[in-house]
Amino acid sequence: MTNSGLNTAADRHVPQVTVVVPTFRRKDLLKQTVDSILSQTYRDFELIIVDNMSEDGTADYVAGINDPRVRYYRNPNGGVIAVNRNFGIQHARGEYVALCDDDDLWLREKLAKQVAILDGNSSAALCYTNASTFRGSEEVDAFMMKKRVFRDHYRHLLIGNMIPNSTVLVRRRVFEIHGYFDTRPNYIAVEDYEMWLKLARCHSFHYIDEALIRYRLHATATSANVGMMATKSFRVCVEQSRYNLFFPFYMYAFSRALMRMITHRWIRLGR
Repeated sequence: MTNSGLNTAADRHVPQVTVVVPTFRRKDLLKQTVDSILSQTYRDFELIIVDNMSEDGTADYVAGINDPRVRYYRNPNGGVIAVNRNFGIQHARGEYVALCDDDDLWLREKLAKQVAILDGNSSAALCYTNASTFRGSEEVDAFMMKKRVFRDHYRHLLIGNMIPNSTVLVRRRVFEIHGYFDTRPNYIAVEDYEMWLKLARCHSFHYIDEALIRYRLHATATSANVGMMATKSFRVCVEQSRYNLFFPFYMYAFSRALMRMITHRWIRLGR
């Protein structure tokens, strides 16, 4: 392992993939996540863990990982996870960047299948997959995303986000071209949605119709607050008006996002 991002002689190889995992006070869950990443059949990657100054033993746990592919940083993010996701991307060396949250799990073939897709499709900026969901020891849903999209991703994304963050493998150069995740506090939990829309306007995506990650469900997770997510997603949709104001399909997408937000506010007020 390379501690605090300092390179050693064993770490001079430039990997094809950089995996970025932001974390905060989730040592036990992080261990499961890291184990699933280091167990990939595809081996040519580095793993960057960016810790929001946890004091739960995370640093000691990572220090004990006997794998030179692991690089560990401690960086305060002020409660905005996008800050540390961007930090990891900015320290990435790989041609491709894979994103993973610190509580999700990867299937062993995930990276191998995605790298093969991007290696063989130079026009695709991003590859994502479906996901299964679980809660504790319970398997909840074999396919988290019911919407399977194979073309015109921007149009479909206007309706709603169908790209699970922990499934994404993206060419690092697109961040250099288009910028990084939005770190404004009111974009927490939808910064990935805003990013996929930004990239889909200019680039093609590739979808693998397999559940190649296991998405952990938490009752207290930010994304579990459906009403808040509807409001934030509507805000993202509104920002897209600068590109689509006179596009009829945009007005349809705008109307749907508005109705979702209003409906969830009514439900909340009616409780």
